[in-house]
Amino acid sequence: MTVVECAGFCNEVQPPLNDLFEYFDDTYIGSNEIARYAVEDWNVHDTVETHLGRTNNAIEGWHSALNKRFRKANPPFSTLIFELKEEELDAQSRIQRYRINPSEGIAVRTRLKKYVRVDKIIQETVKLFDATDAGSRSFVQHLGVLQNALCKY
Repeated sequence: MTVVECAGFCNEVQPPLNDLFEYFDDTYIGSNEIARYAVEDWNVHDTVETHLGRTNNAIEGWHSALNKRFRKANPPFSTLIFELKEEELDAQSRIQRYRINPSEGIAVRTRLKKYVRVDKIIQETVKLFDATDAGSRSFVQHLGVLQNALCKY
């Protein structure tokens, strides 16, 4: 499914949403002119299929953990350098453990079951949409299925 196909579902919605979809089209899709942001920069369809993260939560988690290492706001620059060196040592240690025994993988924090289930629902919905014949599929229907499944979380 292409982004332009997704944009086609604008015809399936009520007029009050047309302004929103025009904004989305101008900013992200670019049917009439070059979009402000390239599709490759924001579309997560392929990351869903390859089981990669759709968000920057891992980066936010790392920033949070790094901030917790400081005892006060606005620490001296030398403290930042020290903590970054400690982080580098931790990362090298994890990489070394992985090289010794790759079958154990790299140690990461276990995700909450709730988010694992949400990812599975999203992946299944994307697969179902991709498998549906382009002439008979309705983007709005698939969004409804996804919304209905995710509203429990």
